[in-house]
Amino acid sequence: MEQAFVLTNRNQLNGKSRTTTIGGQYYFTKLPSSGKREDDTIDMAIVQLTQECADDLIERGYLFIGVNDIQTNYKPKADDKLLIAGYPGSGTKVNTYLRNVIAKPFYLLTSPYLEDLRHMDFPIEFHTTARYAKGKIFNPKSGEINKGPMPHGVSGSGLWQITKNENGDQQALLVGILSTYLQNRSLVISTKVDLFIDLMNQVFKIAIPNNGNGIKLLD
Repeated sequence: MEQAFVLTNRNQLNGKSRTTTIGGQYYFTKLPSSGKREDDTIDMAIVQLTQECADDLIERGYLFIGVNDIQTNYKPKADDKLLIAGYPGSGTKVNTYLRNVIAKPFYLLTSPYLEDLRHMDFPIEFHTTARYAKGKIFNPKSGEINKGPMPHGVSGSGLWQITKNENGDQQALLVGILSTYLQNRSLVISTKVDLFIDLMNQVFKIAIPNNGNGIKLLD
């Protein structure tokens, strides 16, 4: 297959900002001057997988999205549908005896939050925000309103726009990577995929189309 990458958060890969080889090449942004991850409003990490690692994931049933499944320069509208998908820590169990991890996925269809949060260092040019009312989660199977999980563990997962393709079929387009939960506002914030694409193009010397914003690497 062609080159394969994993997009996630810096907090999923501990260490200093660098490029090295551990099952693939990875790069992540530095912490801010405070040294605290909670002050890092960009929080980006990218792994360029080795061919062996990518092939192994495919053999085990994992899927990779293509360039056509990515939406750069996404400008949310009030009636847009967004999908939050991930594996909250509360739904993950570790079996030390069998040495495996059982993770329960969580999906939520929600809507964007349109207010510009640049006063909190989350400007709309770099971030897409979605609503997450933890105590009012609609369960499509039961038709009931339930209490949702704390979204810890969902960070590093994708935020997707649900739209229709030219044939009228629904499709999910990646618009951001989730990073921050604002519990007092019932919001989750993602870093726009534009920045990841621009970083990939600069660090790994590739040319993925990006119609959105970019970033400038400093020495």
